[in-house]
Amino acid sequence: MPNLADGVVWYFVFVFSTVLHEAAHAFAALNLILFLFNLLPLPPLDGSSAVQLLMGRESALKFMEFTTEPALGYIGIIVAWKLFDVVFDPAHLLAINLLYPGLSYG
Repeated sequence: MPNLADGVVWYFVFVFSTVLHEAAHAFAALNLILFLFNLLPLPPLDGSSAVQLLMGRESALKFMEFTTEPALGYIGIIVAWKLFDVVFDPAHLLAINLLYPGLSYG
């Protein structure tokens, strides 16, 4: 026969597992946000250096000189901020569908 102590223990197990699940989901979403934001090919972000891999040596050097302008960095951050919703929503939906197949989300 279950007693009060068993009920309290199971309650805390349920609460802990729910909190752990929510924390894992938030951690995964934050990692996806950082991954996608850094891959945007705009000058102050890491993705802008990946563009240089597709260029020749001379073009890459000119591009590197061009991207060192401080004003361009500010413009790049603003553009990335506005562009991020367009990039993140489909990527988040894809990640959810890969992690939880068969779940209808969005």
